[in-house]
Amino acid sequence: MSATPEEKPKFVRRPPTEIEVWYQKSSKVIPRLFRDAAKRYKNRDALGAKGAGGAYEYFSYEELDRRVQALAAFLVENGVQRQDHLAILAENRPEWVVTDLATMTAGAAVVPIYPTLTAIQVKYILTHCDAKVVFCSNQEQYDKVQSLFDQVPTMTIVVAYDGVKATEHARIKTLTIAEAIEAGKTKVAEHRVEIEKRLEAMDCNDVCSIIYTSGTTGNPKGVMLTHLNFLSNANDGIHSQIADLIREGKSVRELSFLPLAHCFERVTYYAIILFAGGTIAYAESIDTLISNLQEVKPTTVVSVPRVYEKVYARVMGEVAKKSPFAKKVFEWAVQVGRDFYDAKKAKSVGFMHKLKNAIATKLVFQNIQDKFGGNVQSLLSGGAPLGRHLAEFFCAVGMPVSEGYGLTETSPIITTNRPTRIEFGTVGQVLRGVDVKIAEDGEIFARGPNIMKGYYKEPEATAATIDADGWLHTGDLGTLDDQGFLRITGRKKEIIVMSNGKNVAPDPVERVLMQCPLVERAIIVGDNKPFVCALIVPNFDSLKVREQQLGMEGDDPKKWLAEPKILELYEKELHAVGDGKLAKFEVPKKFSLLSRDFTIEDNELTPTLKVKRRIVSQRYAAKIDKMYFEK
Repeated sequence: MSATPEEKPKFVRRPPTEIEVWYQKSSKVIPRLFRDAAKRYKNRDALGAKGAGGAYEYFSYEELDRRVQALAAFLVENGVQRQDHLAILAENRPEWVVTDLATMTAGAAVVPIYPTLTAIQVKYILTHCDAKVVFCSNQEQYDKVQSLFDQVPTMTIVVAYDGVKATEHARIKTLTIAEAIEAGKTKVAEHRVEIEKRLEAMDCNDVCSIIYTSGTTGNPKGVMLTHLNFLSNANDGIHSQIADLIREGKSVRELSFLPLAHCFERVTYYAIILFAGGTIAYAESIDTLISNLQEVKPTTVVSVPRVYEKVYARVMGEVAKKSPFAKKVFEWAVQVGRDFYDAKKAKSVGFMHKLKNAIATKLVFQNIQDKFGGNVQSLLSGGAPLGRHLAEFFCAVGMPVSEGYGLTETSPIITTNRPTRIEFGTVGQVLRGVDVKIAEDGEIFARGPNIMKGYYKEPEATAATIDADGWLHTGDLGTLDDQGFLRITGRKKEIIVMSNGKNVAPDPVERVLMQCPLVERAIIVGDNKPFVCALIVPNFDSLKVREQQLGMEGDDPKKWLAEPKILELYEKELHAVGDGKLAKFEVPKKFSLLSRDFTIEDNELTPTLKVKRRIVSQRYAAKIDKMYFEK
């Protein structure tokens, strides 16, 4: 539990929107709103994915509704009761959405599970949440579930999205989702009255999903989220970001690649499907993201900063290979874009601003915009801090990134920048209806319709996170300015306390270091040490160019990491990027170059791409010790 807030903390409250009041008065819930959307937009494309022929194939809202109603009838027929828990262990695909909406239509709650988790991790979630039905995507995920048949006593049915080689079991029935939907079609009429009763009995404060936090340490906790949590967040946190498109009568199209098990992607899909009548296409994988963007040509992209970092690094790597003249043109264009964006914010755009920006777009920006499909109107970022240099760069090239902030426990958005009002270095302003205040020790507290109901089966953990007055203690540190923009200054548990008593928040330092084109990722260490050091993952594309300039030949830049020329290059670049932006004690005194990036598979990243600092520190303990003990 964090320190008690001061008597008059800095405090921001925004009035609830009309739609939030409406939710509470009318008890609107997700499946009812989906039914309304399916009628309103029945002929529009709803969901799409790559077909067998290699092209994207879509189906309509009307077809989505048919599948949802049939699967809901199947669940009722097979004994699923109100508030039962049904798990989804699958990658992003249209069947995920069908399952989610059908489960809620049947009155049950959805428990999403990251497909990257191991069988042991899946077992913990399934047993803890008492899962009755498990949906899985393919043979790999089915094998995890099948290995747990005798260890999850509540499980009765497994539904696979693809055909799988199933194992017979006396208690557990396995079938495909196509078979489940086909069986459900014959039961829709029979169970229509029962489903209507369940829908009538639903309240916006009912738990509709339990999301287990990925966690960097210990077992995950099950965050209980309600219809009101999701809907209030979808409306003001996401819908407002695409409102201009809707007002102008333009269609909203998203390419989805963040895991649907992640709260950010989940609330985005609710906003697009329930409120905008938009279309969602699913990326094949993160590796095919660039080609999928060209095929889908989305208007909306929702991402974690890592993707924006990679695009930026790729662009800068391409620029580094160009002639001195081309580099000058690029620098001129980016400055023109910055001036144009500043003028738009100040509402003082003149003829020369428009002319220069049009030329810069033709020469430079269009190529960058085309990497996102050439049709993007809104870019959103969350899940981790977005480097200020990235926000400024994407605004300059005509694709403003609206960064937000929140937690799974807040459904997830607390604050967000708006496309027309981005304050660099901040995570935006507080959502309407949400209260935020800063405690005496700097911790951010939040309260409002987006706050979770609690942790499943963990009342003590709930009480330690949400106090008696309803304030959720985020564990993050921040400040609020006079206009209500929130700045994140660190994470309480991650603050590095050096042996000289100085404190260093690692995130801001790492973001500064990653502004260096040669740096793909930086991790700061130094707890109980006299100075801070850094583990550096090089940007190998940029490094290869610099190595060639230094006369180092070969296709593998990794073989030169220990060369004095390369170490001197990094030392010079890291100090240059930190100069004037970091306090002297925050600048890493030493660093170690790593030969690869961290991965989910090696348990170094969470499924939402956050670094597991404890794991990384243990894994690279020898390198860290060498930096401190070798002269």
